[in-house]
Amino acid sequence: MAVRRFTTPKQGITIFIVLWLCLMSTSWAQAQTEQPITHLEHNGYDRTYHVVTPTSYEEGTPLPLLIALHGTGMSGKAMQALTDFDTMAETYGFLVAYPNSASPQWAFNTADDAGDIDDLGYIQALITQMQQDYSIAQDQVYLAGYGSGGLMAARLACTIPEQLNSVVVVGPMLLGAFESECAEPASAPVSLLFMHGSEDPMYLSEGDAANDIWSVQASLDFWAERNGCDTATIHEEENIFIYDDCPADGSIALYTVLGGKQNWPRIGDYSLNNFGIDATEIISRYLLRETLGDESWQITQEAPYEDLARGYTFYVPSTYDANEPMPAIVLLHGKGSTGTSTSSSSEMIPIAEREGIIMIYPDGINNEWQYMRGMPYYRDQGIDDTQFLRDLVSDLSKDLNIDASRVYVGGISNGGFMTQRLACDGLDTFAAFGSVMASAFYGLDLICADQPPAPLMMVSGTGDPIVPWEGTPMQLPDGMVYLSAPVPSTVQFWVEHNGCDEQDYTVEEVAPSREDTSLRILDMDHCQGRGRLRFYAVINGGHTWPGVDWDSESLLGKTNFDINTGEELWQFFQQYTLPTTEPAD
Repeated sequence: MAVRRFTTPKQGITIFIVLWLCLMSTSWAQAQTEQPITHLEHNGYDRTYHVVTPTSYEEGTPLPLLIALHGTGMSGKAMQALTDFDTMAETYGFLVAYPNSASPQWAFNTADDAGDIDDLGYIQALITQMQQDYSIAQDQVYLAGYGSGGLMAARLACTIPEQLNSVVVVGPMLLGAFESECAEPASAPVSLLFMHGSEDPMYLSEGDAANDIWSVQASLDFWAERNGCDTATIHEEENIFIYDDCPADGSIALYTVLGGKQNWPRIGDYSLNNFGIDATEIISRYLLRETLGDESWQITQEAPYEDLARGYTFYVPSTYDANEPMPAIVLLHGKGSTGTSTSSSSEMIPIAEREGIIMIYPDGINNEWQYMRGMPYYRDQGIDDTQFLRDLVSDLSKDLNIDASRVYVGGISNGGFMTQRLACDGLDTFAAFGSVMASAFYGLDLICADQPPAPLMMVSGTGDPIVPWEGTPMQLPDGMVYLSAPVPSTVQFWVEHNGCDEQDYTVEEVAPSREDTSLRILDMDHCQGRGRLRFYAVINGGHTWPGVDWDSESLLGKTNFDINTGEELWQFFQQYTLPTTEPAD
């Protein structure tokens, strides 16, 4: 099996490149009434939320209120799509409010540097506003939060217990900060349900002392003690654990999703994460247990989930209309990172909100992408990330009106390598590709053999210490190869793969905004088929996301601020749509 080693450039088209580079060194109908985005001024910030009312709602007849708090990197619209509380609201007759955080993560911890952002006060103000605008049952105000939204819900249970009936936390366990943040005696008991994945890699069941994360048992006991529950009285049934001897008929409960990670389990025609339970139904029944029956929510999981649970987060802009298809960008994290972290570090959410883009941030298994799957000497882990990303887009398209012709993928570092693979084996799903601080790799030519040209944008830094400009050589039994190819050879590969005209290209010198880095852009748009290569060479640039200050120069190198990578990606992506396939006769 011949595999390209990415060693010395060839003659012809590559000569000008080398010289140039070397100079640098479903149906979405809704029966309920969804109100438009509502604005609420709080602490100097314009805060937003939207409300869904069931068809049974009548002014003057109080109904329960559920406030659904999204996870990090998400939005109220994303929480609505993830949970579909709207259906339960229609079935059981309650209102749902979906607020938006002012930053990617809810500021649930007053010790965090959130500036003037007062999320705790905002949710209190939201409850007051809802009670003024709608007929709300005062004793049936509930919170349900996912990820950081769950921690926010738990924090509010400490702050305003007298205003809340019950709270649900999906995903996390408590942090050590709760010991001081919730030090004051409870003025009223609040029932609380934790829903936690047994395989959660961040919030381990046994806790994580190094990161000040409490164990499942410590989190339960904290709330049981706070509510005055008798911890000697326990109800256990398979994956359900309850302290049910509490004042005011309250309870502290745990629902363990067997085989789950950071997921919101749903039942439906989904390819991923079919745990056999519906978190939304369980949570709704738990919150309304006083009227539906105390045990109606205790729907046990029949068997542990044996497939590989996959994690992701996504953002839906406030302008989303279920009747209008919206483009989507899948953004892949680097090795050791997560989708949630990338939602913050890439700073693409403001772009998505302004331009009307659904952002999708998936998680690689063990915090990395298997871009070399199937290559010689690669230790196959049985993980097909190309298929995972196809399935993820397909699953989200069942809950969101995603324009299938305008789905794009980009990634940084390890995610950039995966993006280059997808530019060859993901052409059935993605319309254009963006690779940041990555290169070609050993075996990419095998993956791309006989595949058509693709529109690809690349960003590389000449001072990158992680993915070096000159490549990363490695000795294998059959000779020396490059795990990451030299950048000039990578450009050469894509020029040849895309069949670009060597005589027809442009070079743009960008006026530098700082003295420590500069930028040169090569654009080759006269290629075969849909092929194009737009390459950004960041002179003296490091392993960063140009345009965003990561404050890690000693580790990653210098950041260039002549462009904003997210803006450049979108400007490139939006020029392309996925060709439609005519149905066979």
